[in-house]
This record gives sequence, structure tokens and C-alpha cells, in this order.
Amino acid sequence: MASQHHRRLCHDAARSLIMTRAEVRRLLNNWPLVLRLATDPWAKEFAESVWKQAGNDMRWMPSRKQLRIMRTMVREAEAQREDDFVLIED
Repeated sequence: MASQHHRRLCHDAARSLIMTRAEVRRLLNNWPLVLRLATDPWAKEFAESVWKQAGNDMRWMPSRKQLRIMRTMVREAEAQREDDFVLIED
């Protein structure tokens, strides 16, 4: 049982390190939302830095640490956008 759990954790960890250009494009397509919603000074600076780097070099790829942070920021921004969405009924 423990070895299955360990294998699953290793697989999940390895999967989280995989980075494709398609994923980076998807993250960057959502980045304007991150830029608008970032309120913390560090988060704003990080978001602006990523946007600037990506805009200056079309081949730019984030580091593993940057990718992890970008995934989190996009996920949180999308969740916040969904929370702000109000359905208007007649």
C-alpha cells in the first residue's frame, strides 16, 4: 500500500514539472486577468515581470518555480472571476 502511494506521489510530482508551450500559452492568455486582479505588491511585480519577459521573447519559457507560481495565480484568478460572476434572472 505504501509503495502505491509513493508511486502516485512521484507521478503527480513529475507531472507537475512537465511544461509545454501550449500550457504556457494558455497561462499567458489568462495573464491579463492575473494582472488586473493582483493586489499584493509582490504578486503585481511578479505578474508584470512575467508579462514583460514573455512579450520580449516569443521563445520565453518560465522556470519550474515560475511555472508553479503562474499556475497558482491563474487558478486563483479564474476562481475569483467565477465568484464575481452573477447570474441575472428575469
